[in-house]
Amino acid sequence: MAQEYQPRRFFRNAPNRLLQRYIAARNVLSEVDFGALTETQVEPIYKAWLKLSDDARKEG
Repeated sequence: MAQEYQPRRFFRNAPNRLLQRYIAARNVLSEVDFGALTETQVEPIYKAWLKLSDDARKEG
């Protein structure tokens, strides 16, 4: 059975260093200070992601 995609869960499970590399390559979410976040602090990432346009979120 397929599970529904949950961005918060994805951000929590993905290592911050990989998220940061991916986000930097796409030139988005530059306001997120990954150096100040612990591995489980996903709210700043999630809130910045929500501010992206629908098209930018779907590009992934």
